[in-house]
Formats: sequence, C-alpha cells, structure tokens
Amino acid sequence: MENKSLTPRQLSALLWASMLAPLVRQVPGAMLPAAGGSAWLSAGLTIPAAGLLSALLGRLLRARRPGESPEALLRRLLGGPVACVLGGAAGLWLCFCAGFTLRAGADRLVAAVYPESLAGLFAALMLLLCLPAARGELRTLGRMAELTGPLLLALFALVSALALPQTEFGALWSKSAGPRELGAGALPLLGTVSAGGFFLLLWGNETCERPGRVFFFPLLGLSVTAMGLCALTVGSFGPALCGELRYPFFVLLRNLRLPHLLERGEALVAAAWVISDYLLTSAQLHMASRALGLVRRSGRPRRGAVWPAAALSALGAALCGPDPFTLERLGRELIPLVDLGAAFLLLPGLLIIGSIRKKP
Repeated sequence: MENKSLTPRQLSALLWASMLAPLVRQVPGAMLPAAGGSAWLSAGLTIPAAGLLSALLGRLLRARRPGESPEALLRRLLGGPVACVLGGAAGLWLCFCAGFTLRAGADRLVAAVYPESLAGLFAALMLLLCLPAARGELRTLGRMAELTGPLLLALFALVSALALPQTEFGALWSKSAGPRELGAGALPLLGTVSAGGFFLLLWGNETCERPGRVFFFPLLGLSVTAMGLCALTVGSFGPALCGELRYPFFVLLRNLRLPHLLERGEALVAAAWVISDYLLTSAQLHMASRALGLVRRSGRPRRGAVWPAAALSALGAALCGPDPFTLERLGRELIPLVDLGAAFLLLPGLLIIGSIRKKP
C-alpha cells in the first residue's frame, strides 16, 4: 500500500481531532462513580500519563534507522515470528475498536439527534464513507484533520463560554474523593488517552528531532479538554443527575441559550463529532491494515488489506452492542483496559528488547 505519509504536524492534528469522539463518550460518566464531583481532577491525572506515553513513543521512534517504517522497526526489534504474532493481535484489536467506534458513534447520533433512526444504518454508512479514506493517501486524511481540528476546538470554546455562567463551581468537589478514588476515576480516561499509542503505526518517513512532542501536545490537549468537559457538565447538572444522563454534554447544549443561528446546537456538535468519528474510524482501519501486514513475510501492507479489516470491523460493530448497557461497559471497562496495557506494558517491553538487541 503506497501512501504519501503524514507529516508530524498532520499526525498531531489527526490524533487530536479523532480522539475527541471517545473522549466525549467517556467524560464525565465513566469517572463519576469513583470521583464524584471531583471528576475534573481525575481528568487532570491523565496529563502525567500523556507525558510518559509521549516519552515512550519518542524513545522508540528515535531507534528508527533513516527511512525505516514503524513496521520494519518492529520486525527488527522483535524478530519476524514475534512481530507476526504481535502484529496480528494488534490488527484484530484495531478492527474490533473500529467496529466499536462505528457502533458507538451511531448510537450517540441516534440518542442525541435522531431517536427514531436505526443505529445499524448509520454505522454501515459511516463504514462505507471511511473506506476511501482508509485506502487512499494518508496525507488527505491529515489535511482534513488540519482543517477540522481548529474548528472543533473553536466549537468547544464557544460552548464553554456559553456554559460557564451557569456552572456551579461548588459542585466540583467531593469530600469523599481521596487519592484512591481520583485514581480509580482516571482509569477509563487513561485508557482512552493510551489508545493514542497505536498512532505510532501512522508515522511517516520524515525525520523529527523530538518525535515525542508530536504525540504530547495533542494528548495534553485531550486531557485539558476532558477537564473542561467534566467541569462544565458536572457544574451544570451536579454529580447525581450527570451520572444518570447517557450523553450529558449534549443535554447541556440543549439547555444553553445559543444565538439564533445556532438554535439546533446539539445537532451542530453532533455533526462535528461525526467528523471526529470519521477520522478515527478511517485511521483505525488504516492502522489495522498496517498491523496485519506484519503477518505477511514481507511485512509490507497492501492496499487490499483494508477490505478484510473493514469486514472484521463490520462484524465487530454488529456484535459489540446488542444493548446500550453492553456497549457502555465495553467503552468504559474493556477497551480502555486493553489500550492501557498495550501502551504501558508493550511499549516499555519493546524498548527493553531493543536495548538488549543492541548489546554485543
């Protein structure tokens, strides 16, 4: 699969814009049971994790040889058989995550904007729209992220400015939330941030003096955005009511007094998050095809490898959400836990293996 690679700037923009969708899905609901009104402090705990993850990714990328792709780097560090197994497992997991993104995005769109529609139809349409981007040039996806990322940031800033006057800051504190509770509340969001580690597979051939910064700034932006979302929603509704709402951010939008041109503010933000879902699903399909390419002897992904990845993603979308409860549990427990282990167990393991192989 010959694709023009992403520039470091485009990779940062894609990571930021695409990970907003799972971020909105997690906060603050996944953090409230443990942290209560102090959920915004739990979100702040992800900032050190973002720095650590970025440092690990940067250290690994500095081990690349000139012009070496991430897949070639992994095969050199791990050896062919281990890279084959690890690549196959990562590829299957990314296919499942893409299927979950399709299903969760469709469910959010139905619940927030089109309650009488079928989620499966939205998921199928999104998959069809993502296929050309996943099979095409990566820089096209990167340019789209460069355009939409600032728009998403501006939209969030507008909503924050409108919601701030009605925020009760006294609700943003829970006396029962100690270090243990804050740490437990941060775990789901830590897993979401950790999923950014898979974007290593999208690294291009360009050299960068400090590759860790390419990941750090978008991950830091996601952590700060999570803190803001927690503060706005919990401060507006209180921890108890906020925990009962499936999508409190969209409910908050309905209650805002928006300008006349933005009377359907929740529809506007839902459309913006559809863009984020689109970027994330396209990126996941491409990353899955690259990871599955490690199973091949040559280690090079083919353009046609996106088709089996898409088929597996469609199967995952059909099976992962038989009911909203199962879908919510997958998004808040299983997927973040696996992503967290992949980031903070596999990446250090790769660095250790690489250092051992360098020794005579």
